[in-house]
This record gives sequence, C-alpha cells and structure tokens, in this order.
Amino acid sequence: MLCGPAFITAFIALGGCILVSNISRFRPWVLEIVNEMLTLKNIALIMSLILPISAFFSALLLGLSIYANHLRKHRALLDL
Repeated sequence: MLCGPAFITAFIALGGCILVSNISRFRPWVLEIVNEMLTLKNIALIMSLILPISAFFSALLLGLSIYANHLRKHRALLDL
C-alpha cells in the first residue's frame, strides 16, 4: 500500500523533533512546550490524521496512473 512512505516520513520527522529537542540547548520554556506536544497521545493523533490523507492521495494517484495507462492503449489503437 502506498500509505507506508507517508508513515515513515512522519515518524522520521517526529523522531527528528524529539532528537533535536533532546540534543540542542534550547531555553527551558521551549523544551517544556515541545515535550508537552510530543506525548504518545499526540503522536498517535498525528498518525491517525496522516492515514486518511495519505490514503486519499494514494487513491488519487492510482486512479490517474490507471487512466494514463488506458489513454496510452487507446492512442496506440487509434494510430493503427
């Protein structure tokens, strides 16, 4: 399924946020805000929002590729 790359990208982005917040020397109030936003519940909500969006665009691209494939076949038949 084409939704896999969207999840991998989202996990990498969230992991980068967590890594940077742990390594960098931000001000304490910035770290508090980031740590409040990156809870397990919020990460699960983000992933649940990514699923329908990625499924929609995957279906859209699949439909376009099927249409383009049929259009090529149609043009080949017209050229005969």
